[in-house]
Amino acid sequence: GVWLVGCWPPQRYVVVDGTVRLPSGRMTLRTAGLSIVFSVYDLTVKFEKMRADIACHKQSYVLQSVTSGSDGHSATELALTASGEINVRCERGWTVLCLALSLSHQRLSLEAISRLPKFIARWLTDVDGLELGGTCDRTMHNTVSLMTYSSRECCEQAFSEDPWGCLNGGQFNGKVPGVRKVASGVICEPSKLTPGTYTAKCESIPGHYRELSPGVCREEPPHMPTLGRRATSTHIETNPQWDQIHWGLSALAWADLLLTSAVWWTTAMCCCCYACLRPAPVLKRRRQNSFSHAQVL
Repeated sequence: GVWLVGCWPPQRYVVVDGTVRLPSGRMTLRTAGLSIVFSVYDLTVKFEKMRADIACHKQSYVLQSVTSGSDGHSATELALTASGEINVRCERGWTVLCLALSLSHQRLSLEAISRLPKFIARWLTDVDGLELGGTCDRTMHNTVSLMTYSSRECCEQAFSEDPWGCLNGGQFNGKVPGVRKVASGVICEPSKLTPGTYTAKCESIPGHYRELSPGVCREEPPHMPTLGRRATSTHIETNPQWDQIHWGLSALAWADLLLTSAVWWTTAMCCCCYACLRPAPVLKRRRQNSFSHAQVL
């Protein structure tokens, strides 16, 4: 593990190997007219050289990102292996979808296990500022000294180095080494220590920084609402991704219902047609022939 502060971005991470095991579990998804049960048995996920970056820019520890290797490359499924069994079935009902899930549960389980590392790697790539809890002591907050630049443009331009590794400009903006995302939005203002120069504004630096003293910025918790006040806003936040998933599940439920209705209707019509158009039984025809022969005699 590394805990290096006093610079930006701070290097606070740990590289670990481990195993996550779930002996058994069950989850039921009821939405959009569907009721699907997901069951797992002896599910094991192993990971190697996963890097977890930790931040202290809130009142508790925060998982800033999860990457692969000590250099912080994007997490891929190559660092993950999965084994076990995942079953998907309907909670109730005899629709076409339920029958298909029941008949192909073994194949679906193998396919789900093979795709699980890729799914986890994609989810780890999206981790950004996941609160872990605990209390982050003030002494563990990062402190950074601001560099001065001769002009505002040079201070706010993208991070760049000359062939000898010296900084040309842009202390924070741009693709800074050690930062997964491209930093943007850092603005500069006239320096309070050196007239005629410019330094970054602490509040615009990524990571919830505040000015500790002229030329020095420090991580501080973000401003929280005052206790005792009720929020007057009625705005409800929505998740566009979940809205798309819900729409897709609704369309699947309607398609399954229509297909099942069509299958049952076709089956009923075929049975009726067969019952109406089938030839008379052989025994009955023999009796009719014997009766006609007796009348002739």
